Amino acid sequence: MPFSYSQLFPGKETPAIDELLQHIPSRIVLVVLSYINHHLYLRTSEDKIFDFLARNWSDKVKNGILAAATVAARKAGHQPTFFSPWLVMEFIKQELLNWREFEYQHPDTTPDDELKIFIAYLVSVDRTIFENQDKLTGSKANPITHFFEFTWPSLVQQYEFTTELNPIFQALKTNAFLEEMLKLPEFSTSVREYLADYGFDTPWTFVSGYIDIIKAAIHKENRVELPLLNIPIDHPYRQIIERRVIDPEEYAANKRDQIRYAGIRKQPLFHFEDNAFLVSNWNFLYSQLGIGVTFDLFYRSKTLRKAYGDIPTFRSFIGKHVSEEIIFQSLLKFAYSKNKYDVLHLGEKDEYPDGYLRQGNSIFIFEYKDVLFADAITEAATFADITATVREKFLKNAEGKPKGVQQIANHIEYLSKAEFGFDHFTQKHRRQSVDIYPVIVYSHDQFSMPGVNHWLNEQAASLLQGFPFRSVKPVTLISESYLFNFLKMFREHRLKDILNDYYKTLQSINRKFERTGKFTYLVNRYGSIEDIRSSFEKGNSFKDLKRSETMEILDAFKVPYL
Repeated sequence: MPFSYSQLFPGKETPAIDELLQHIPSRIVLVVLSYINHHLYLRTSEDKIFDFLARNWSDKVKNGILAAATVAARKAGHQPTFFSPWLVMEFIKQELLNWREFEYQHPDTTPDDELKIFIAYLVSVDRTIFENQDKLTGSKANPITHFFEFTWPSLVQQYEFTTELNPIFQALKTNAFLEEMLKLPEFSTSVREYLADYGFDTPWTFVSGYIDIIKAAIHKENRVELPLLNIPIDHPYRQIIERRVIDPEEYAANKRDQIRYAGIRKQPLFHFEDNAFLVSNWNFLYSQLGIGVTFDLFYRSKTLRKAYGDIPTFRSFIGKHVSEEIIFQSLLKFAYSKNKYDVLHLGEKDEYPDGYLRQGNSIFIFEYKDVLFADAITEAATFADITATVREKFLKNAEGKPKGVQQIANHIEYLSKAEFGFDHFTQKHRRQSVDIYPVIVYSHDQFSMPGVNHWLNEQAASLLQGFPFRSVKPVTLISESYLFNFLKMFREHRLKDILNDYYKTLQSINRKFERTGKFTYLVNRYGSIEDIRSSFEKGNSFKDLKRSETMEILDAFKVPYL
């Protein structure tokens, strides 16, 4: 939980934000907020961020705030935070809706105005938490016996900020998407026109240029530099950067852009000065390199809009032909390309699982889901809407069509009586000696919030019982981002060891909660595999791959290289 204004300034009346900031242009406030987000992304310590913001304050003011923070932490029984990407973004949103444009009266920000910006942030935090508490306490749920009802309305709004998007993965996915679209005669012209409009002739020059700009701006760990993209007027990427710049007036006039952070996600840059553009949120910029290109191409192409009608239909096509058949399958092929398996089979027929892996007497059945958590659902943040979304994406959709767990259960039912043509496993193993591991790989990291995996297993328990196997393990949800970020881990270790380690860790955390009752353990006992740091992760991240392994991945994602 964050510090509140009343905790850091006890006994003082809460000031109004508009009065605090009435003589400070919004662009200056956004510089401060973007600085905070930038250093949270770089994992700069809160102490260093606070010290930089307070560098010009008097010792009396600074030490008074820190002393109040110490008292508040002692009373709370845990260490609250000063800053959160979610809360910073809420303040940015409010600034865009209440934009103040005028000439600042000083050559540089005064210590008094710097303190006012910090105080305004705290007041914004109080307002955001109060609004969120309103939603959170609506069900009157007990946080221990009804964890999901109590926490999800709050967590769903915060969780899109907890996972860092990998810009390399976003670039690879976009390159694969554009290359695949170029192969289709009816759409190749639209893709070429789209690339040419931005000044590029191939998908890879398009996405690699984006990565070069990001690398130049973000390689500044533990320094005070702002998150700036420096793009000269004649730079080939100037046009695409300018189209990512938000206009506060247009944003305030567009109600659709104000749902959640739709408009800011679409245009995460601010024009700072001549050739410099301020990044409000790195993840939002990375998403424009990834899924943002999908939306951008669709809305800029009359041919695609005529062929598919709406974005959900277009994304359904991409989900099958790009996300599943190229991205998901490439990740699994790479993870298990060292022949540490008996059988690896990917898709091919609708009656087969999206992925099937057998290592000895362990069978892993994969389903892949290219899913999104709609902004409207996140904004409303009701338990009923959230559960309906998870159920529709991973159990059964509105038309009654099996999804995720139900599909896997159908495959297990089939295997209990027969075999798929590509694996005659009963020639080596009796069914009574076989362990089945259901795995769902999904595309949107918001589904990794605590409790989703656990809730899904509760709902699906009856579907995974009564089969003639030694065991059918709980369903494990794995985001494609996690699979990519730790490809080397999946490549080097048996999948059953990784999954068993995850569930063993959850059991250990659960015992700690039952022994201590600490809220941290309450949340973590429902953690996703992304949140529960596996002992196998060390030394096995994407950056630990050998050059030959990296080349193998580039080839799988259709990247041209010499």
